[in-house]
Amino acid sequence: MVIPCYWIKPDEGIAKLDADGAVNNRGAGFGGIIHDSNGDMIAAYIGSSLHNSILFQELTSIHQGLSTCLRIGISKVLVASDYLRAIHAITKIEEPPWQMWI
Repeated sequence: MVIPCYWIKPDEGIAKLDADGAVNNRGAGFGGIIHDSNGDMIAAYIGSSLHNSILFQELTSIHQGLSTCLRIGISKVLVASDYLRAIHAITKIEEPPWQMWI
């Protein structure tokens, strides 16, 4: 089965943060890309961590992306993540199994 996937541009004047985290037997890490409303890349980032939780990596990626946006003067951001638990933790639908201070 083929499932079509496509990237949707944010509205004019809004940046889009696509954040992701990964964990496998070789390590754990996160990264993200920030695009403008034309689809042009504004910034990208990557990082690694010893924490082997995918939820931790996803939330760290979102945090790093939003911090990058603030640092470069972007205040209107649409955040995209492929991990529903991360979205639920941010919107307080679900409590993460640990606390994270920002």
